[in-house]
Amino acid sequence: MLLTAGTAAKAAATDAAPDTSASLNFDARHTQDVASNPEGVTCVLRLPNSKTEFHMGEVIPLEATIAWNKEERYRYCPERETRVRYGAGDEFIVDREEDAPDPLGVYFASLLNGGYSGPGHSWQTEGSKPFALEMLLNNWRRFDKAGVYRIYLRTNRVQLQKPDEDTIYSLGPMRTASNAVSIEILPSDPAWSSQTLAKELPRFVFTQDGGKGSADVARTIRLLDTPESIQAIVDRWAKSIFPEARAIGQNESYLGLMGSRRRSYAIERMQVKMQDRDASIGDAYISGLSELQAFDRYPDITTPGFVKWEIERKRNKAKYEFLQQNLIDLWKTFRQKRGAARTQTAFTLFLPRQYVPKFNPARKMLGEILTARFASLPQYEQTTLLGDNVWPQIRSPKMLKPLYDVYRNLPSIPNSTQTKAEAEEYQKWRRDPFFQRINDLDPAEGRRIILEEIQSAHPRLSADTLTTLPDAALPPSVEAKLVSNLEKSGDAAPFTPLVSRYATQASLPRLQILYHAQRDRWTCEAQSELLAYFLRVEPYYGAAEIKDVLTQRKNKDCYQNVFTNLIRVMPLDTKSISPQLERAAIDALNDPDRFVAADAAKLLGRLGSLDAEPEIWALLRRLQALGQSTIDDGSRQYVADALASSPVWLITHRQLEEIRGLFPDSGDINHIFVLSSVDSDDHIYLYGDQIHGDGQDEVWRIGQYTLNSRAELLRRLAQYPKGTIITLNGPLNPLSSSPDALTTAQLEKIVSDLQAVLLKQGVQLERGK
Repeated sequence: MLLTAGTAAKAAATDAAPDTSASLNFDARHTQDVASNPEGVTCVLRLPNSKTEFHMGEVIPLEATIAWNKEERYRYCPERETRVRYGAGDEFIVDREEDAPDPLGVYFASLLNGGYSGPGHSWQTEGSKPFALEMLLNNWRRFDKAGVYRIYLRTNRVQLQKPDEDTIYSLGPMRTASNAVSIEILPSDPAWSSQTLAKELPRFVFTQDGGKGSADVARTIRLLDTPESIQAIVDRWAKSIFPEARAIGQNESYLGLMGSRRRSYAIERMQVKMQDRDASIGDAYISGLSELQAFDRYPDITTPGFVKWEIERKRNKAKYEFLQQNLIDLWKTFRQKRGAARTQTAFTLFLPRQYVPKFNPARKMLGEILTARFASLPQYEQTTLLGDNVWPQIRSPKMLKPLYDVYRNLPSIPNSTQTKAEAEEYQKWRRDPFFQRINDLDPAEGRRIILEEIQSAHPRLSADTLTTLPDAALPPSVEAKLVSNLEKSGDAAPFTPLVSRYATQASLPRLQILYHAQRDRWTCEAQSELLAYFLRVEPYYGAAEIKDVLTQRKNKDCYQNVFTNLIRVMPLDTKSISPQLERAAIDALNDPDRFVAADAAKLLGRLGSLDAEPEIWALLRRLQALGQSTIDDGSRQYVADALASSPVWLITHRQLEEIRGLFPDSGDINHIFVLSSVDSDDHIYLYGDQIHGDGQDEVWRIGQYTLNSRAELLRRLAQYPKGTIITLNGPLNPLSSSPDALTTAQLEKIVSDLQAVLLKQGVQLERGK
């Protein structure tokens, strides 16, 4: 921007003289960065509508247009900048760093924030170019002083690609620098700030489906960063019912408090607000306050390495110290709460929190309040109370009527962006937790509801719930209605899991006709569920249909995964497969399509008999003969993993080395070789990483095997031959600080029991160091 004489005079009058050395450093850095741009790649930064003057605290939009004129193959990321998405690598460089700090940099880089754990950016390889990005400068820079600033963008949104058959991977980030633009920040104007706040305040609401408008209003208010805007955020947050500080509007508001130059003031106002008898203090409020306090105690740091990690550790510890104190303070104010604020605050205080052991409210009294007001709670809080870690504390016959009331009156999904099918599917999952607790309190009524839903043309419970009856089969009239609904429906998804689970031989003729009549229209999942039914009631027919799928080759996703799709729909406690299915899978090991063969190996490795082991060895050697230059599609990895990880047979140390020797040029199967340097075929090491008194959800490691229960461990240990020595090493109970940690005597009892079992088969279990 060319500055007019008036503009320059105003800047001089409202701010200190610019730092000439900083300006020179900025120019030199910009020149160097632009010179380093990838050949042919450009980034043009501009101010929409040519607006260059902004109030302090005003939204500053930017637009970056990125283009390239080379024929090399690139991938690029055209998504709107949100700062929290990983991978785009956007960075704004400013000439007056000390006057324009990054308000959110320490938060998004913090371990306390946890880092971004969702999906990364969507990279594209085809489409129009150049592409334009809408960006918000305020997410990167907070302008604390008036005057003129020069800024440019550095980004790695364009990356060079290397073609590799059907896949594309990046050769690494390519940093592209834009041109520099100038903006002027006007002196602080309380009248403008007050007018902006007054205009936006009536529309300032927190929603989860309110769309762009809700976020824009919250963003405008949070960037004002005045005492009045901070109080508005605190007041609004104390009325929110949403579970996390990531809801639309609420997220923007939280970032406003985190990036504020008045963070300490925001903390003080939040603490005062907790005492308001009409303030509904939710979990997000109390957690957000604790985070703000932790960041305020340990603010922005630039020290790298171990010093930064140590400060992060202190900050994380401080968060839970503040959380505990805030809960104690909230409990002191609870008796004065009234109406909806009392119910909401009761929920917040009732939640179990393992990291705040000194906080012990009167949970029985809180539970009675929540039971009486259950139907009035937002659904997130209702389902939280029904979760496995909370339900035992609130479970009582008094909960049955509130559960019925909610279950029967659940509203439709108020989200216009969802298709009808998506809304119906989501509605099923919303109903499931309520039904499961009704079933817990009244099993007879639960059974009645399941049978009713199975017969419905539009079931309102998920298939996972509807398949939980202990019955081997349904009453004949119910089964007939189920099959009839499948025949009439244009959507098989609600019905084929139920057919796979419950249908009997009596329905075979109807289902055979239906299966063949719609052969080309089944989804892979529905096809697998019907094949699983055929295999259960008529194994020879089911195996023949699998071979027909492999012969017809109608849908690559279906036929290349026909065996592993069967694994997904078969009962979880399945330990083996029928001889007919095993024969079909063994035959498929010779399929010319490597993916089909590898898919068959996966099924046999998990559920096959000992007869399958030599057949998988033969397939692995055939793949080895093809050479890595011919195969790098992962099929060898799948086959080697199926062979080495099978629960059915034991692959020894020597055999693992043989598998590795077959593929000396490949790194894609090294993950299965989890070996101790001193392991051998007659002396191996066992590690008890996590052990519980009931033997469930444990973690044991031996050789390349990881076992997730005591029963799995015992089945594996039974495969070791006489004369084997097993050394038990490693921590037996790393969760020793948890409330359910085992005592030394309990651990010793587990070890002695294992020794007794192994002694009977001639295997010695000794204790390591």
